[in-house]
Amino acid sequence: MTNTRQTTGLLLMLAATLMLAPLALAQETAADANSVASPSGKRLARCLLRIAGQQNVVSFNDQIIHQFLYGDSARRRIIKNVLGTIPQSAFGGSSRFVEVRTLERQASESSNEISVLLSLEVFLPSVVKPVAEEFLKAVVSNFREAVEVVYRSEYDRLASQTRVTQEQIAYAERELKEIQRSLMEFSDRDFSYEGLRESITLLNAQVQDLRMERALREARRESILKRIAEIQTDADRTLRDDMIATELGQIIERRMAELKNAKAKVDAGMLPQGDLAALEDKLAMARIDLARRREELAKTGSAAGLGQLTSELTTITLEKDRMEAKEQQLRRQLDQARAMLERSADYERLEIKCDVARKNLMEAEALNSKANQRLRMFQMPTITVVGE
Repeated sequence: MTNTRQTTGLLLMLAATLMLAPLALAQETAADANSVASPSGKRLARCLLRIAGQQNVVSFNDQIIHQFLYGDSARRRIIKNVLGTIPQSAFGGSSRFVEVRTLERQASESSNEISVLLSLEVFLPSVVKPVAEEFLKAVVSNFREAVEVVYRSEYDRLASQTRVTQEQIAYAERELKEIQRSLMEFSDRDFSYEGLRESITLLNAQVQDLRMERALREARRESILKRIAEIQTDADRTLRDDMIATELGQIIERRMAELKNAKAKVDAGMLPQGDLAALEDKLAMARIDLARRREELAKTGSAAGLGQLTSELTTITLEKDRMEAKEQQLRRQLDQARAMLERSADYERLEIKCDVARKNLMEAEALNSKANQRLRMFQMPTITVVGE
């Protein structure tokens, strides 16, 4: 049954591919005509034809050989190109001018090779031109062209199959990588329902603990701010009540007034410019003395703890920012855990898809390897006239 289907397929392929042969045959026949000064003058011509090829491409049984060599389409074309128009009486014999015999057929399943030796004989009746040798050459040339067309078609099919399998490999690789990237989102996590529930409970507890800690630190921060404000108020009052500071403030005011008057006199030309420097130095010394006095007052009483409170306030502020960032991170993890709880069934589906994608990739690679091997082993047939 398989051989019958293969034979039928080859015959159908031949019907299509032989349409490509007329031009080549006509060109070759024309070339032969140009190369020969006159017809051979013979009505009988014989030759042995050796065919070697791959039997999975063309099995070269008697039916296929006859169809390729001298089928109806090929016969009409050869007669027209070589003999021209001939009388109907010329077709008296059933062979239609050509006798074909199979002398030898050797086939090897292991190497997929087949070798056939044919005996071809052309006899032309007296009512047609005596060009038996030219006719025989046209038959062989037509046969060679027809077989090569089938082989080229098979080669193109194998090459196309190789390209298709390569595309299948590329598609399977892309599909597998996409699924693996999706699975990476689940990596290092427990996607069982109970595991996700435990993760959500733990994250909720961490968020609540962080909120409580933030509330305590916020309360401490408010207390420190209040205490700093009280200390600042006390310091301002102490500074106002301090006689030395008051007197230093008055000295500064006098120095400023003296400097202002001196500048007016310098501008009016009543006082040299050098006197301004001495007044500016006195004003600067008075300001330094007042700053020192304020520093001394700040080190006494409740103001002495202001620096420590300020440092603690800075630490609490930094901790507050850190805890806010931590809470945001925990909330994102909590949202992810809740989303994954809803998608927990997707994990198993992705694993199944991943296994299927791996299998598809392996199958595509196996098909590609076979196609490449067939393409590497492919050889065009050799059709030679024995003795040439």
